[in-house]
Amino acid sequence: MSEPYDTAADHAERLGWFVHRENAHHLAMLTDPEQMADLIMIGLAEITLA
Repeated sequence: MSEPYDTAADHAERLGWFVHRENAHHLAMLTDPEQMADLIMIGLAEITLA
């Protein structure tokens, strides 16, 4: 997640929402799709188990 999203992520965390911060560039879904897919699966697991 890049700096422009920090404020929104901080707010979401204060609301108790699941937030995962990943140091990636904006094209990561194209350049590293497997890692991004893994992160999506982790996020889905977090919100469905909560």
